[in-house]
Amino acid sequence: MILAFPVFLWRALNVYTAKVTALQGGFLWGLIVFGMHFHWLAQLLLQHANASCAFCLFLYGCLVVYGALTTAVWFLVMSMWRSLFFIPVFLAYWFWVDYFFLYPLGFGMGYPFINPLLSLVSYQPCRLLLWCIGVLMYGPTSQPLALPTVLHLPPVVSRAYHYDQPWRCNSDVVGHKLYRQLDRLAARLNAQPWSFVVAPESTFMFPLHKHQDLIHLWSSALPPSTHMMIGSIYKDERGGHYQAVYWLHGCLIINVYVKKMAVPIVETMPAQWRNSCLHNLFLKEGEGECRSMTKQLPGCVDYFDISAQVRVIPQICLEFYCNSGATIRRHLNYNTYNYVFLFLNDSWFNSFFCSLLYRLAVLKAQLIGVPVWYIGHDECRVIMPNIAPGPGAQC
Repeated sequence: MILAFPVFLWRALNVYTAKVTALQGGFLWGLIVFGMHFHWLAQLLLQHANASCAFCLFLYGCLVVYGALTTAVWFLVMSMWRSLFFIPVFLAYWFWVDYFFLYPLGFGMGYPFINPLLSLVSYQPCRLLLWCIGVLMYGPTSQPLALPTVLHLPPVVSRAYHYDQPWRCNSDVVGHKLYRQLDRLAARLNAQPWSFVVAPESTFMFPLHKHQDLIHLWSSALPPSTHMMIGSIYKDERGGHYQAVYWLHGCLIINVYVKKMAVPIVETMPAQWRNSCLHNLFLKEGEGECRSMTKQLPGCVDYFDISAQVRVIPQICLEFYCNSGATIRRHLNYNTYNYVFLFLNDSWFNSFFCSLLYRLAVLKAQLIGVPVWYIGHDECRVIMPNIAPGPGAQC
């Protein structure tokens, strides 16, 4: 993306003499940019979906060509309107990519992971500008004087579909392995009234509310003042499965947050693709789909009020990235300190896409103006608004 961007600027600022030149230039630029970008998808299909090389190349090629067609139209519009509307058209295209790119393919979402700003969030002036834009759009927020103690509990099943761990489907074995990790973490916890142990999305891939014995076991390893939040599965009365975050404290499930946007193809299948060759890429036969929450489920909430001074707003993976800042800001309590806990299963992706996930989290944190804990399978970092992220403060 960074290498191709100067070529784009030089080409786009030219006054095109023919529409066909604009189409060709836009299509070629799209092939370069999307071809370089979507290599992470090809690797994901080969490593985790066990797709054949031919099928992988076909899907990868289709997505790259689709992206190139959108840039061809973009360049054509710019050539018709000349430099007078260059900036509005530029901003309109990237807004469409962020929020609507995958709508024509039937997935009902945008694709924010190729935003040009992701290459700039490492620089303090860019973060300061984003923070100011967030204040202008949504208003200021109260900043905490001190951050709580947050410790990271890595999953014991750390990679998607690793079949060399046959015990991964045994809830008791997974639960006891997590207990041993918790026992080692307990020595690092202090007596703060709101210290946290956090575990990422898909740490316990079973309905946790049906395993009260494990909740008691885990709680026995933690100080009484510690709150635990763990990515697991919520199963409703009709048998629907949902990715969820459970808030545990004092041997009890205090509350449950349910993911509102399931990942297409990986967790759920759009209706128009249910009978296609894509269905069994990740949703293997016999495994239930995870649903998107279309209405509030009984016993589930949008945030966790830890005390009268602290509110935690959980977000699970895709919903944080695809929602606008206003969606999260709606749940803030301006009379308390607010923290966003972002739970991800980033074990699916290569280092390139994981870096994009983190950069986009930095961008979002500046806009919403509250601290964000990036809780992945291998690491946990805290992102402060308008503060240099560097490598990120580790949990």
